[in-house]
Amino acid sequence: MAVTRIVSCEHYNGDTWSSGGNLNTARHTSRSNGIQTAAISTGGDLSSGITVTCENYDGTCWASGTSFSTSRYGHGAGGTSTSSFITAGYTGSVTTNTTEEYTEAVTARTVTDS
Repeated sequence: MAVTRIVSCEHYNGDTWSSGGNLNTARHTSRSNGIQTAAISTGGDLSSGITVTCENYDGTCWASGTSFSTSRYGHGAGGTSTSSFITAGYTGSVTTNTTEEYTEAVTARTVTDS
């Protein structure tokens, strides 16, 4: 089965969807969270492999953010663009239960690891 990696982003106004700014890097099974004008997209399966990178969104453009410690996709994520976490997921070789925290003021850091 072919995997499709996408860069598209869409905005929802409560009634209809419209195109937003495209991600800088096409991803598959990444996770995004935040609000329409301040979001973060983390991890994912790129054509070159699993990534640790994240991108920050300002409602118009995506920009490179601080990388996480563990490459992963299919993970859980929550929070805002300035205070977020990612947890679990698949690293490409094993399933991880590591949780990492991201805050705008500090770089990504591992908060639990088993």
